Amino acid sequence: MLFRSAIVERIRAFDNYHTEMTVFFQENFEELPEEERDILRNGQREDECLWSEIIKEGIKKGEFQNNLDIKIVTKGIMGMCHWLYKWYRNDGRLSAENVSDIFLDLILNGIKKTGMEG
Repeated sequence: MLFRSAIVERIRAFDNYHTEMTVFFQENFEELPEEERDILRNGQREDECLWSEIIKEGIKKGEFQNNLDIKIVTKGIMGMCHWLYKWYRNDGRLSAENVSDIFLDLILNGIKKTGMEG
């Protein structure tokens, strides 16, 4: 499943580029020269488009619900993955694969116990 690979690779990036990703996510783009801001914003838009396309493909293949708000789901998934810079450590309790599995289960299955209401 393309979605699984995308999640795993995004989280694995924190093993390989944790320092760089932390700087990137904490950067105040407004302090950068306009040309650099544009490059970073374009990259963010491209990233969001890629995630949206992965979700659309999953809907098309029947892997995901067809009534998803793609924009909100995309931003939610990106937020989960990008917030890793705050707490994930490659020498910590969980590996990138462990975190990927937890995130995938949360995204695809939720936290509600089957048969329970609200």
